[in-house]
Amino acid sequence: MIEIVAQILNRCGENNTNISPTILYNEGWMIRLLVELSIEAKTKLQNIDFGKINQWYSEGLLSSPFLARKRNDNLAEGFTHADMALGDFKVNFAKRGDLSVEGSDGIFGVIEAKMGSKLSAGTKNAPNYNQASRNLAARVKVVVT
Repeated sequence: MIEIVAQILNRCGENNTNISPTILYNEGWMIRLLVELSIEAKTKLQNIDFGKINQWYSEGLLSSPFLARKRNDNLAEGFTHADMALGDFKVNFAKRGDLSVEGSDGIFGVIEAKMGSKLSAGTKNAPNYNQASRNLAARVKVVVT
């Protein structure tokens, strides 16, 4: 089955493709490819050494500091979907793909992938709290819990 999916995706670059090229050429797939190739090449960018990164996972769930505190909590926010998580963490496949970090050693980072758009401004209950702030708060929550 994987081979058939690869054949379909290979047609994205052809003139007479039968699927929209944006199925493959989008921010989600571009960040996956960029991170995979950066890890393989052991790329170093400023303070990021991709050669030291053990794993990556896309669309993992980061616990939020704004989860419901009580039933019908109208100020609650849900889990954050990380476009890309990097480093030393575990994925709980028994749940929904929740990410957890054990201990304080290691590396953990989140990348928000954007192509042609800006970070989303605000959240439902905090208009001055943008997408980057939310990812940072979720990252701290994951590391601390």
